Amino acid sequence: MLAAAMMMALTAPVFTGCSEDLEVPPLSIPSSDWKANTTIADLKTQYWSDQENYCTEVGTTATGEHVVIGGRVIGNDITGNIYQSIQVQDATGAVTVSVYMSDMHKRYKVGEEIYIDLTGLYAGKYAGLFQIGAAGTYNNAPTTSKMEEATFLAHSQLNGLPDPSAVKAVPLTIAEINSMVKNTESVMLYQSQLVSIDDVSFIGGGKDRWAEMGSSGTDRYLIDKEGNRLLVRNSGYSDFADQTLPAGHGNVTAILSWYRSGWQLVFRTNEDCRDFGGESYAPGGGEAVVTSLDVNFEGCTDISDLGNWKTVNVSGNATWFIQKRDQENNTFAACTGYNKAAGSDGFISWLITPGLDLAGMAKKVFSFTSMVGYSGEGTLEVFVMSSDDPAKATLTPVSANIPKPSGSWSDWVASGNISLESFSGTVYIGFRYTAKAAQNYTTYRIDNVLAGKDAEQSGDNPNPPADKSTFSKVTSITSGGQYVFVIGNQLGTAIASSASYGRLALADVTISDGKLTADDVNALTITAVDGGYTIVDSYGRYLGMDSSHFTSFQLYDSNTGNGCVWTITFDSDGTAVIKNALNTDCRIVRSGTYTNIAPAEMAKTTTFDAPAVYKKD
Repeated sequence: MLAAAMMMALTAPVFTGCSEDLEVPPLSIPSSDWKANTTIADLKTQYWSDQENYCTEVGTTATGEHVVIGGRVIGNDITGNIYQSIQVQDATGAVTVSVYMSDMHKRYKVGEEIYIDLTGLYAGKYAGLFQIGAAGTYNNAPTTSKMEEATFLAHSQLNGLPDPSAVKAVPLTIAEINSMVKNTESVMLYQSQLVSIDDVSFIGGGKDRWAEMGSSGTDRYLIDKEGNRLLVRNSGYSDFADQTLPAGHGNVTAILSWYRSGWQLVFRTNEDCRDFGGESYAPGGGEAVVTSLDVNFEGCTDISDLGNWKTVNVSGNATWFIQKRDQENNTFAACTGYNKAAGSDGFISWLITPGLDLAGMAKKVFSFTSMVGYSGEGTLEVFVMSSDDPAKATLTPVSANIPKPSGSWSDWVASGNISLESFSGTVYIGFRYTAKAAQNYTTYRIDNVLAGKDAEQSGDNPNPPADKSTFSKVTSITSGGQYVFVIGNQLGTAIASSASYGRLALADVTISDGKLTADDVNALTITAVDGGYTIVDSYGRYLGMDSSHFTSFQLYDSNTGNGCVWTITFDSDGTAVIKNALNTDCRIVRSGTYTNIAPAEMAKTTTFDAPAVYKKD
């Protein structure tokens, strides 16, 4: 075709003279008399669902009119990084419009005013992103897919010439974007919006390419001074895929998109990176010593993404790693002995922060949250270290609230604010995971690591200080009272609020004169019913059993019958005999060497400890 075009150019007649000698056709300016009667925000509100994939046909307004939105194009496929879609913005928000159409940028330029008649089109989500399109399927379930080009042309009109100056980018920080991930209103508002983020660096800037050539997409990350990260998704087919990411730090403008459970930034063009230069905030591009930490691990895929954090394996290969749980919309650091090879001392693995310059810290304090899952004797300990080498450092253990293994997942537990006032100079915080070779399934997670400010000052702390009460030992039950179970000097703690079954993990408690102090979340309400008692936890769930599960509590929203009924008597030593009405051979005990309180079949249990019962004063 190129050769043919050249031949036509060579053989075509040559015209000479001034341009006024030629008949120049008038410039065609599109116009539309359509008017918007619905805002993008109202459209999202009406058709929004928390489902990841769905589609709903758009009907008419309450008065029977077609639903029309209007706005300006803020994103298109001009470089191929955005594929077969445009983003449209009005004063209330932005939305993606998906179309089987090539070179959309030639018709739908940035700043072009557009009106779209939505009646008969579909609104919904594909992989969590709200968009306008056609009815489609994903894994045999409804989803919102791309509409045909002819359909979109029939349902849209342009009005006037493009005015890029009318397009507005919303200024946000990475921290603000990450904080909105679980807020439905914010997700609705900012999905598909054009945003500007100032003073950031690319991890791999000056070294890595934007994307692997020919790939459907490559993940890169932006990072700010505080270490907050944001995923950048780049197409391997874009015009700038093989170019190098900008070095240093600067300012960016891009479309804030969404995939499944989190944000991702999509650039219209690499020219939307401005004023890059100077120092990089990426790992290896800044100082090794910091004066604060505010790390929630979002946007990380590897410990190396954390910059000057490090891991050290002393024994075994249970290395700390980054894990993302889409169903929880959360990313965290974790360590486990599962499917790993123990060393001569079992498993000993460290996760160590960058150095903290105590003289420069606004407040000499740090905190974190932690969670534990599965059984075993694995532990998580925390130390203040004089260096980041565990073999050479002075290790000072600190007291922190850390859950113990129970056989099921605990809730996230806040460590509390841990003072660094007694230290000086530069220190490091070390998280040490240990487990025996025979007890290698215990898994610990940590999140929300803060230094330089109290945990209560952070909006990312999910565990405010718990209400506490005094409990006294009893040998009888008063219906409607609140109780805790105790074995030795250990208290049965609440099963995670997100769980549907589990066991009461044991935590150390101080008992004096038959009294103890415990968090109210651990209290169980015991109420008399026909045939015995029901036991309801602080989350309103009935502790019960069924015919298939005799070794853990099944958690129910209501009394489902005999499985939720227990008989309670007391032995002469003051411990409780708590049997299930469905299977009277099952008692609530600590079985063998387990570190939890749960139902156990006595016929199969060789050793056990029965709990003492303490009632809330």
